[in-house]
Amino acid sequence: MARASRLRARLRRAAIKARSRTHLVLYRASRGRLLGSVAGMPVLLLTTTGRRSREPRTTPLTFFRDGDDLGVIGSNGGADRAPDWLLNLRAHPDAVVTIGGERLQVEELQQVAFVVDVGQGVDDGQAVDLFVILRLDVAAGQEAVDAVADAEVV
Repeated sequence: MARASRLRARLRRAAIKARSRTHLVLYRASRGRLLGSVAGMPVLLLTTTGRRSREPRTTPLTFFRDGDDLGVIGSNGGADRAPDWLLNLRAHPDAVVTIGGERLQVEELQQVAFVVDVGQGVDDGQAVDLFVILRLDVAAGQEAVDAVADAEVV
């Protein structure tokens, strides 16, 4: 049973990665006109630095705005582990957000854990998802942002 469960988890991760790659290619090619929103929510591209590889990693994420800040959810589709982009962001907080054709530098990262009061199979007070605020440096020079974007590998 455990082997089947691990296989399902691997297949699910592979499917999510394939969908993300396809989304990324279409989003970039259309400068956000295609797949710029999913289920009525806008989509951004978050480019982080890999925590081990130190290579640029770009992930499409839905978000909402709060002034100059952007909010995203680090849930990893309900998996037991944090999404790779969040682990990368914790290790290397320098990141770039692309919305349509606009690139912005992430200035600060704030994390707030969603906590479950009481739930089936969930311990009282266990954090299940992270609400992540990306504070953007809207005054940052475009040169620094372009340097990260030019280093991207798809």
